[in-house]
Amino acid sequence: MGKKGRTQAAKPAPKGKRKKAKRKVDTAADFEPGTLVNFRDHTPVEKKIKRTLREEMSFRQKQREDVERKKREEEEREAQDIAAIPESDPEDEVESAYSTLTSLLGCQQGKPEEDSDPDSEGESDGADDNGSNVVREIPASSDEGEDGEEDEEGEDEDEDEGEGEGDGEGELEREDDGSEGHVTALGFVERLKKGECIDDARILRQRDSVDMRRYDAHFQSLMDADDMEELKLAGQLAGSTSVGDQELEALVDDYMIQRVEAPLPDMSVPKLTAAAGKDAPPTMRERLHPRIACAESYSPFEETLFDQLDTYSDLMFTAWSFSNRKEIERAYMQHALNHVLKSKAYVLRHNDLLEHVSKLPDAADLPELEFRDQGYTRPRALILVPYRNNALRLVKLMEALLVNRSRDKAEQLKHKQKFTREFSEEDPEFPHPNPEHRQFFEGNIDDCFCLGITISKFAVGLYSDLYASDLIIASPLGLRRIIGAEGDASRDFDFLSSIDLTILDQADVFHMQNFLHVSHVFNHLNLSPEKPRDADISRIRHACIEGIASHLRQTIIFTATGTPQQHALFSRACTNVSGKALVTRPTLGTIQQVAHKISQVFHRLPCESHSEASDVRFEHFMQHIKPLLSSNLRSHVLVFIPSYFDFVRVRNALKKDEVKFAQICEYTKNTNVSRARSYFFHGQRRFMLYTERYHYHQRPTLRNIKHIVFYQLPQYPQFYSELLNLIPDASDATCTALFTKYDAESLCRVVGASRGAKMLVSEKDTYMFV
Repeated sequence: MGKKGRTQAAKPAPKGKRKKAKRKVDTAADFEPGTLVNFRDHTPVEKKIKRTLREEMSFRQKQREDVERKKREEEEREAQDIAAIPESDPEDEVESAYSTLTSLLGCQQGKPEEDSDPDSEGESDGADDNGSNVVREIPASSDEGEDGEEDEEGEDEDEDEGEGEGDGEGELEREDDGSEGHVTALGFVERLKKGECIDDARILRQRDSVDMRRYDAHFQSLMDADDMEELKLAGQLAGSTSVGDQELEALVDDYMIQRVEAPLPDMSVPKLTAAAGKDAPPTMRERLHPRIACAESYSPFEETLFDQLDTYSDLMFTAWSFSNRKEIERAYMQHALNHVLKSKAYVLRHNDLLEHVSKLPDAADLPELEFRDQGYTRPRALILVPYRNNALRLVKLMEALLVNRSRDKAEQLKHKQKFTREFSEEDPEFPHPNPEHRQFFEGNIDDCFCLGITISKFAVGLYSDLYASDLIIASPLGLRRIIGAEGDASRDFDFLSSIDLTILDQADVFHMQNFLHVSHVFNHLNLSPEKPRDADISRIRHACIEGIASHLRQTIIFTATGTPQQHALFSRACTNVSGKALVTRPTLGTIQQVAHKISQVFHRLPCESHSEASDVRFEHFMQHIKPLLSSNLRSHVLVFIPSYFDFVRVRNALKKDEVKFAQICEYTKNTNVSRARSYFFHGQRRFMLYTERYHYHQRPTLRNIKHIVFYQLPQYPQFYSELLNLIPDASDATCTALFTKYDAESLCRVVGASRGAKMLVSEKDTYMFV
């Protein structure tokens, strides 16, 4: 064999040059702190690890010593404090218990308060330390029950500290002062023994005192178990009454209002009247909780709006705009915070009374106090907004209304940096040319979020657990994902069981997302919890137990454009026993903003019910409009379809008939959008199907439009004139619009209120404007 065919045997390495096998080196993670390790004959790397481990063990030992030292110091201080306390005399303890209870009942020690007017509602206004008017009197007897909302005091124990306590100085007045408005501690106890006048405990603490008459009229008037049948009947009557059938009344400026009064007279919230000792009705400052900062002055619109919200009746406001947005947000945010703080003040006040009455020497002989002031869960108010930038504005507004400037802001608004980072967004480098589009989509436009907010004594906590929150700000989609669907394993909606106040801001934008999410949320409001929660069953309101708490819930809807879906929700889901109201603002119509003289034809389609409207519109389109689109008579026709479901129905029908057309909807990819616009511009496709939701989100400038067909009038009236003004040559341009009687609001927003009213009742079915 040659050299190439031979197998070369591996030569052994010289003895001095043999490679030593690498020994596995343990890392610091392989050694547990406190274990004995033999580091003899270790490599330099292992010696370094040894030093690191020693330093780590020394640091941990030092930490343990510091904790033990602090614990010993605290125990020593507590022992010294206990030793310094003198032994109390039993008579002094009794005196202290009566003194504390007298202070809680609002009586001044050493002299009784002034008598109140027997004909008044048992309330009078004074001035607190901040100069705000407060309620000082206690109703001596009342048929009303107690109300409020559950406040899980385990979460906010700091609110009870230092509140509701008197000065504790002066001689204790042990006798009933004989007035109709006040009782001292002894008189209160004597009435408790007789089973009388337990409602005296409803007086608020001095720092929480505020005019509560409207709150009481809505939440306190029917709280007894015997009144639940009457409350249920009133809720059924409220759900069957339509607000659109009422007469129009002037509200403020050019706003008009239609009211539906309470089904039963004794459930209506009273109008503002002067309290005892006052010459004028309470001002806005006197009706707001002292913790809420007030402006020096309010516009007539904002003050009138707050007054309407303060009646606790349902409200649908269909005149929202960017010009009045700030006033609307400030009005309903003040109302929401006012309601939360009032209900919390009731619960905390009742907790104080229960605690101090139990310390009286004859507490065992007193009848048990019953306060129905809570629900199954803690959240009281729910605000639905479309985007994160809306939530950012509301939290900033809440910070301005609640934060005490004398304290550190970082301590008062917890998790502010995280919130700002997640809910704010820098403006784009190249903003959209349309100014209205920039207003709609400024900031962060994410539509999936849910934010729990806890309001405590000195702070506002963001990102709190939903069951520990007082206020929830969420988008319909974010709340829908938490609620889930039937059959989901991780669904949860018990935190919505005790909502007293629901606000929908910019409800018109919810149609551009998915209005079914809003309906899904309302279907899960004020339901009995599926799981037992940490609630005191003896303090849960009878309305919650009977499953009719929705009859006390106030629903407020702010929208720029009213729709049949919103009105259906307002009629079906809003069964408030305090009545409801609809605020509108007549318009001249956007048809006057059309720059060119274009032949505009409106066809009224006969329709018997709202469910038939879609079928009637589709049949008319296929029989009368499709033949024109398929022929050679017209080209460059834009077919505007607001509903995506109608878009899919028309698209499938045209494809079935093998008609060539272009299409753009909110789900079309950008490449297909560019292709469709190119086909339409060059005339390769005679007409194009186009949805309103795509136009709302993108606002493109479509070119070479010659004819427009409105399959249904747009929800936003400005889109009508905006698309017509895109027509370059108006000499032979045409516009065709279809509508039914259920499109009344959309029609009035386009052609004007007076013209629209005539077109809906006239014998003619076709109308032309030039």
